[in-house]
Amino acid sequence: MNSIHLEGGLDHFTPADELSDSGLRRASPPKPRLLLADDDALVRKAVFRSLSRLLNLTEPDFASVDGFESACRVFDLHADHLQAVVTDMNMPNHGDGLRLYRYVRAAKLLLPVVILSGGMRVEEERALDGILASDPRSLFFPKPVSAQPLADWIQSHW
Repeated sequence: MNSIHLEGGLDHFTPADELSDSGLRRASPPKPRLLLADDDALVRKAVFRSLSRLLNLTEPDFASVDGFESACRVFDLHADHLQAVVTDMNMPNHGDGLRLYRYVRAAKLLLPVVILSGGMRVEEERALDGILASDPRSLFFPKPVSAQPLADWIQSHW
């Protein structure tokens, strides 16, 4: 895929505003539909490729970021156009998925939020259990992520 490039160790999938926790670089005006936050570039790339194929999405439909701060900036810029958020639970030095979930819920209650994790601390598990029990517009997927069920859930909540 020729438009995926590496810049400072981060990959970007959208020609829209490209963000990292280290700064903002303005580009063209397309509005992303899906915000993907994960500190692992390989996970972002794999989720992007899978969801692109399964949901028939193109690069402008994605905003891929490496942490909480950049995800909040993308959310603030594009909240009216976003249709879903997919976030990692633990993003060392970048914040966490529960914080991003709360940030999104504070502004836009009905937006579907998917939280991914390869492992959690007990207190994170309890907090996540409370969210999942009370919010049908949120879901948890363990890593490695099964692409088809993730795509099916996102599509059913758009």
